[in-house]
Amino acid sequence: MLQSKEKKQVTWLFAFKKLLGGIGSKGMFGLNAAILVGALCTPFIFSFQYFQHAEIVSGPIPPDVPVIRATGYLIRKIEKHGLKEVPYFDFVTDDKKIYRVGEETAFRGAYEFSVSSPPKKIYAEGFLLNHENGLFFFTLVRLPDGRTLVTSEQAMNDLKKTRDYKNYLGFIYVVIFLWAVSIFNIYKLKRKLSTEV
Repeated sequence: MLQSKEKKQVTWLFAFKKLLGGIGSKGMFGLNAAILVGALCTPFIFSFQYFQHAEIVSGPIPPDVPVIRATGYLIRKIEKHGLKEVPYFDFVTDDKKIYRVGEETAFRGAYEFSVSSPPKKIYAEGFLLNHENGLFFFTLVRLPDGRTLVTSEQAMNDLKKTRDYKNYLGFIYVVIFLWAVSIFNIYKLKRKLSTEV
């Protein structure tokens, strides 16, 4: 008597869970499981980083916000967030106003100015990001001898590049690649598990 052969139906979800359960396994199965975890986690990490950074550099620019012009000096500081240390600068003006400057919004060479003793004076122009509630962004930095460290054109070009989502395209391509590989691996596993019984 002939036995009828039928294919065992394995769902995509079952294959997904099976592959995800392979974390820590040796060989290709463990590698494929790690790629799947990367595909799952990377978009969340990217989104968090992108939106956090986008918020820091968001908001209108002059002439829609006032330009701050002042002479002063930089002080480097470190703020603790749990175990994490976040470095930043304070731009202290001659009239004792303090503007917070993040490392991502500081000009090149700011660190050297912030740790010099006595503090080196600079003339600066800039504005507050994030709708005047955020960090100070330098649009012009000049030394007392007249040398210009940052021009308005340089600063605004840097800000424009920082705000451009195209800077993150490489990261997006990595996410797409990880998902493509993971979907292919799930498909292969699904076919392998759909054995004849």
